[in-house]
Amino acid sequence: MFSSGCALNPPPPLPQSPPTFPNHWSAPHQREAVGGDWFLPGQHDLLQRLILEGLTNNPQLQSKLSEARAAVQQAVTVGAVALPRLSSFLGVQRNDNGSSITSKGTLSLDFLWEVDLFDKLDDQTRAAVLAAEISFSDYEHARLQLAASISKAWFTLLEFREQIQLISERKVNLQKNLALIEDSYHLGLKQPLDLYLARSDLAATEARSEQSRQEFRQGVLELEQLLGRYPHGTLQTESALPRKFLPIPPGIPADVLSNRPDIKTAGLALEAANLTTRAAWKNRFPSFSLTGSLGTSSNTLKDLLSSKTAAWSLLAGMVVPVIDGGRLKALQEQQTQTAHTKSSLYRHTVILAFTEVENLLNDAEHLRLRHDHLEQAVHHAQLAEELALDQYYQGLVHYVTVLESQRRTFDARNSLLTIAGERVRNRIDLLAALGAFPVPFHD
Repeated sequence: MFSSGCALNPPPPLPQSPPTFPNHWSAPHQREAVGGDWFLPGQHDLLQRLILEGLTNNPQLQSKLSEARAAVQQAVTVGAVALPRLSSFLGVQRNDNGSSITSKGTLSLDFLWEVDLFDKLDDQTRAAVLAAEISFSDYEHARLQLAASISKAWFTLLEFREQIQLISERKVNLQKNLALIEDSYHLGLKQPLDLYLARSDLAATEARSEQSRQEFRQGVLELEQLLGRYPHGTLQTESALPRKFLPIPPGIPADVLSNRPDIKTAGLALEAANLTTRAAWKNRFPSFSLTGSLGTSSNTLKDLLSSKTAAWSLLAGMVVPVIDGGRLKALQEQQTQTAHTKSSLYRHTVILAFTEVENLLNDAEHLRLRHDHLEQAVHHAQLAEELALDQYYQGLVHYVTVLESQRRTFDARNSLLTIAGERVRNRIDLLAALGAFPVPFHD
């Protein structure tokens, strides 16, 4: 009666309680659904192949998959405890007392079953199954993060490559300017100051070119590492960095709860903690078990297999915790606090996800505006450079004015290239934060 009465009042499970959120994101964004390729226009086939290669060969991702498969076997192990167990034993013993040698054979069949009257073992099994689901959810999250990391590394390489081309163009212009100034200097038409400034600017640009090449190779090695390759530094990039982006429809905040693997993981962890708490509470109740044995022993094999010499036994037992110094109650309280921890972590994970999306949406809008302003800056800087060169050749301005105008043009174009790379990485991070990054399937 005591056990049945307690079983009617189990500890209540802690619910998944995400914070209150609005119907729409607060950051500015495109609310209307748009058609077409709103991920990255002209998505590269090579990038898709690289992502598949990374999903197949990346060692860290492979370890995540192995952990998930091991968690499945652990769930099978836990679930087997609730099933009846049957084992057999066959043994032969020989004794030599000095005057004679005797042999004795033993054959037995043993049975053990813990009767799960209060579903304690069922709760433990369900918690183990959830633990396996958590491992696979972690694996899916790792796949998403790896695909996003490979994509960002790839487009960063495209940015580096275009930066090298941009610096090369500037170096060619400076070399042409230097050749003209040297000719004019030898004719006595230019001052030594112009010559020294031109040489200095060319040398500084060559140093910057070497730095860009160094960064490009480092980026190649990092990408090859993500792919699970040996870092030869030989990966080739021939595509162009995207410049145009269609608006992205981010949906509503509620979508994030169902799309993001890390939120799913946090929810499963809370659910498993609730089941573990129930199991710890049920450990304070009596446990029932059935044990049985069927066996025989004989000095001859013929009698060993004979049913006439067989003996059997069956025992039903109950174990009731009476005095344990509060150990079982403390274990239950420990699991209860663990569930409260998982509940707080779930809420924290959701808040972090919302914050991440809001920041990325806000960043996307500011990056778009910065891109538009820099396009205007490049246009006006190029006009100023052309005018400065024309006036310099007419003797109206000093060469310092030309250098300053060229520097402004280069800086504006370089900043525009950097913003283009940041917009690509922002788009990838935003899709990952929304749980909408297109991770390709692989066997």
